[in-house]
Amino acid sequence: MTKTTGSSENIVEVAVKPLSERDRSKRYRLFCIVGLLVVLVSVIIILCFTVKRNTDLDASQDNDGDDEVYISEKSTADPPLPVGIITPPGPLIVAANDSRQYRFIRLNNSLVVTMISDRDSITGATCYNVMAGTLAEPDGYEGLAHYLEHMLFMGSEKYPKENTADNTASKYDGWVNAYTDDENTNYCFSVANEGLYLMADIFTQFFVEPRLSVTALEREMLAVDSEYMMWYNSNFWPSYQLAASLTNPDSPSHRFSTGSIETLNKTDIRDKLWDFYDRYYSANLITVVIIGNETLDTLQDWAETIFTAIPNKDRRKPVFNTLPFPPGDKRYINRLVYFKPKNDKHAIKIMFPLNIEGYPDVGYTTTLLGYEGKGSLYQKLSKEGYITSLVAGVYITTSNFNIIIIDCSLTITGLKDPKYIVTKLFQYIKSFDANGINKDLWEEKKKIDELKFRFKEKEDPAAYASAISATMAYRTDPRDYLEPPSRRKYNETLEKEIMKYMKPRNFNYYIGSSELSDEKATEYGPRLEKVEKWYQTAYTNTEIPEADIKEWENVALDPELHLPQPNLYIPQDFKIVPPPSTISNYSQNITPSDSNFKVWWYQDTVFQQPKTSIECQFYPKNPDYSPETMVKSELLYQTFGMSISEVLYPATLTDYSLDFGMKTYWALTISGFSDSKKVERILQEGIKSLLNLSFEKDETYFYNTIITPTKIMYKNIDNWQTTSIASNYLQLLQDDRNVLDASLADIADTMTQEKIETYRDNFLEDLAAVCSVSGNVDKEQAIKYVKVVEDAVTKGKTPSKDNRIGDKYNAIRKFPEGKTLIVRRAVVNAEQPNSAAIMSYQIGSEESNGAGLEGRPRYTRDVLLSLLVLALREPCFNYLRTQKQLGYVVHCYEKKLYGISTFDVMVQGSRLDAGPNVMAKEINTFIKSQYDKMSNDTDGSISKVFDSIKTALKKTLEEKPRSLSAKNYQLTSEIFSRKPNFRRREEMISALQSITITDFRQFYERYLLGDKRRQCSMEVYSKALSPPEKEKYDDTDIVVPNDVELATYRENNLTDEFSESD
Repeated sequence: MTKTTGSSENIVEVAVKPLSERDRSKRYRLFCIVGLLVVLVSVIIILCFTVKRNTDLDASQDNDGDDEVYISEKSTADPPLPVGIITPPGPLIVAANDSRQYRFIRLNNSLVVTMISDRDSITGATCYNVMAGTLAEPDGYEGLAHYLEHMLFMGSEKYPKENTADNTASKYDGWVNAYTDDENTNYCFSVANEGLYLMADIFTQFFVEPRLSVTALEREMLAVDSEYMMWYNSNFWPSYQLAASLTNPDSPSHRFSTGSIETLNKTDIRDKLWDFYDRYYSANLITVVIIGNETLDTLQDWAETIFTAIPNKDRRKPVFNTLPFPPGDKRYINRLVYFKPKNDKHAIKIMFPLNIEGYPDVGYTTTLLGYEGKGSLYQKLSKEGYITSLVAGVYITTSNFNIIIIDCSLTITGLKDPKYIVTKLFQYIKSFDANGINKDLWEEKKKIDELKFRFKEKEDPAAYASAISATMAYRTDPRDYLEPPSRRKYNETLEKEIMKYMKPRNFNYYIGSSELSDEKATEYGPRLEKVEKWYQTAYTNTEIPEADIKEWENVALDPELHLPQPNLYIPQDFKIVPPPSTISNYSQNITPSDSNFKVWWYQDTVFQQPKTSIECQFYPKNPDYSPETMVKSELLYQTFGMSISEVLYPATLTDYSLDFGMKTYWALTISGFSDSKKVERILQEGIKSLLNLSFEKDETYFYNTIITPTKIMYKNIDNWQTTSIASNYLQLLQDDRNVLDASLADIADTMTQEKIETYRDNFLEDLAAVCSVSGNVDKEQAIKYVKVVEDAVTKGKTPSKDNRIGDKYNAIRKFPEGKTLIVRRAVVNAEQPNSAAIMSYQIGSEESNGAGLEGRPRYTRDVLLSLLVLALREPCFNYLRTQKQLGYVVHCYEKKLYGISTFDVMVQGSRLDAGPNVMAKEINTFIKSQYDKMSNDTDGSISKVFDSIKTALKKTLEEKPRSLSAKNYQLTSEIFSRKPNFRRREEMISALQSITITDFRQFYERYLLGDKRRQCSMEVYSKALSPPEKEKYDDTDIVVPNDVELATYRENNLTDEFSESD
């Protein structure tokens, strides 16, 4: 592979090697007949979505002459495209440190494959993208595409067992997943490279001969319904579905996309699944990306052997004619919608539909709309007290229409006067048009994006493969598969066309607030007279008055709203610092004698990226863990965030990030390019903003913009997913510090600016600090950065050199020994349809081996816990979700709470006949049954599985960080821990090698089953279920009374605490 350096990105000649002279006669014998037939009839669809919509997909067999028709699946107009390696017409552009090799091929069945050889990765992945999604579903079968996605995992003729894909992936320390969107369905897996070939064959059979098992129909229908119910009480999906339901009913965008029992439980549903599968699951409508550490020749061998089995039915992508927002149709455009969201919040969503075909790049427009620096819409409205946040972007993107959205969180002032916000928006948009499209800003954005691309870090293989496979669906040139910004061309005609849609006669706005009522009009809006079908969202839908539209069409420019100035934070220095005289793979303590801040430094010599990361943690002398201090720190954080945006928002556009996390301790983090002038400026501006915060704002303004949003955040704790509520309860039961609770909203109501200012000043009075500087930075510069922080923060005071890191580690209470502690709570939110159970098993300190493992290598118990997770992950999912269908969310995992390890099994579902008590019983059954299986190893099969799990964990521990940020995370995790150990992974590998299956069985029995276990069943019951008062699962169980506060129970009953030796 040859490289030539460009101005902003590496231009890499794609590794298209001529076919080697290896013997391919066997392959040709297998596929010559298929290849001949395919060449005669096949055609691959033009990979550019310049198509129009249609709602009646069943019209494909019977065109009655209407305008909205589905174009026949059979492809007869286009000539077949050549089979073989696809040579891009120019160089392939990749990131500067991308050493991977790429090759593209069109197989005999017209399937296009991207092969990526990554010789440094131990993980491989393959993703398949089918060019059909929810918009292609037949009327009356909403969610069919999503349902089919689920059903394909239920086995194939070649691999008939339902759980084959999950089970095999688990053996290779991997996972499987899929998603369905408007126009695509994407299937992915990630495994250790040793399992890549087998997994690719298993997945490929989804598209060759799936079973669509009759026995799985009902179970997976329940899974789809459970997924729908999981999001029932969220904010995004109900508002998304509301907007969809108010579009043109003749458009497929109008439909309910997730699916439910109601839409899928039909006698002919299996026939409809087969029809949909036959219509769209064709090789010429599928793109594949395979990534592995094999050579390109080997990956090509695999592709030709495995993927060619997918039949080419010579189909076309679905074509639609009907738009969701027909231009000028007042039934669907120029609408004002008021609605009541599921959570406590106030928001305005302003949407502009763009009826432009071919996935136009709207980045220039959305960047301007979402800008937060000086002269922006955000600064104007936030300073005037109307909004607290603003996000602009693409809401929906399809082949022939897009939606640009501006989404703002409102204050009460903004909620009362949303028209003012819309007026300011159109004044801001008018400033875009005042001098025409600003090419300089367009080019500046492109330059910034080129820098990000040029120096981006290596992605997770599966995420990378998924993104590329989806892009391949609408790009014909392989040079565009990786989406390098340098391929973008300034198109003034397109930018002007986009702006034509950003007008008062082409938008809707949606106002959501918990203050709105379905019973009566309020001062915040009209009575909500209608209810959306799927999420029961109350709303009202009216036409925007013509007078308002005319007023917005004729707004005058506001001199305070203007285009951004040139960005001063674009880095200029990309030089790689010369390596130090002594190269270390770990951070080194380089604290100068004249510094009171402890300084750790790591200079990268591996990734050669011009990036730097700085983190400083500040610890007060007497940490205060009270709820009042938690609230003060949150309010200070919000105040700081609003003040810093005007100054440093331009820096965030250039890939810098700055955060000042504020809890019991504070954490200043900055990461981005290593241009020292930019880094020092960001550090100085960030700290100066914190120290110079104004606490003399108008009290009403402060209450509306800072206090109220924080109160809403706390109140919404009661609206969390039930798994999150259960997890929060678990922490409350074990830890008396830093636990979130809705009652914190009442404390926030008592806060003043003076109290927050006093809290800040007292915190800074007596500090100890530890800093980490890593990346493309030498020792002297690292010390200089920390000196900038120290001088700014201490302001002449002498900080302490005490080691206060341990202060942030709280004492964790022990569950009773040899018993199950059962806690049952009902949800507060009356609309929550989901229940959850978390079975938590306390293991002990991650630094200790505990009783029974004395004298064994350090971290032996922690490694046994990791093996437990790997061993149970797939069977847990299979038993609790696939077989028992207890809920959509099923997960087993290890968790660290202030250095204390737990093993948790989590289930969330909405079935009324399978509440948390049923979930808990089934978890207990599963845990016991797995132990029984493990103990019955007469044929040695269990030992073989155990050895494979050990091998998978060893490879995971041996895997080197794939990016500089991953390396930095690995280092800082140790630096800011109570007992730093940079050789932790090496010691864990040493411990792993000595572990036997007998050790594993003994660990399992002691901590999950035996009389030494410490177990808690945390159960949260939905609105439709009542928590049992006294039900036990065993005579020794302890049931916490439902009316006893958990904090009270903890203090009175859980008095024993874990030590580092436990």
